[in-house]
Amino acid sequence: IDFLDMLAASPRRMDMMLQMGHGPFAALYCRAGNSVEKMDQYLAALTDLEQRLPPTNRAVEYRRLLDQLERGDAQVWLELENARAARFAPAEVHLDPATIERWIEEELSRPGPAEPMGAQPVQIAGSAPPPAPVAARPPRPSGRTSRRRDHPRLHRWPRCGMRSQRWI
Repeated sequence: IDFLDMLAASPRRMDMMLQMGHGPFAALYCRAGNSVEKMDQYLAALTDLEQRLPPTNRAVEYRRLLDQLERGDAQVWLELENARAARFAPAEVHLDPATIERWIEEELSRPGPAEPMGAQPVQIAGSAPPPAPVAARPPRPSGRTSRRRDHPRLHRWPRCGMRSQRWI
């Protein structure tokens, strides 16, 4: 579904767009994978997060939260994902840490290949063999002088970081 169609289909989404601004709203839409249902879930979770902010300076903190979402701050996105999951995920999806630890141990105990993945190049049938490694560049001769020493009128490099000549 198109962004404008999604926006026009709901007065609540239009109000949130006006309140948030285009940047954070577009970031939410992209994160939702262009899914209207997921977008509505993000907006509801964001409203929940806003209500949890301290009332004394809620507007400032909410704006900061939106700016961090727009910039892609991983911690804030995780907080939003957790708020969305807490509100919309079914109860059976929530797993206890002991179950997760057991699954990790089971995966780690499975025998894997003796050689780590990527240790040897993969040869694809019908393709040319990989090229030989290029030899390193030979070192510069030590008797070579810089251009600055060669020219008596060259004063010094400028302070702004540009590598142009500065003449007396």
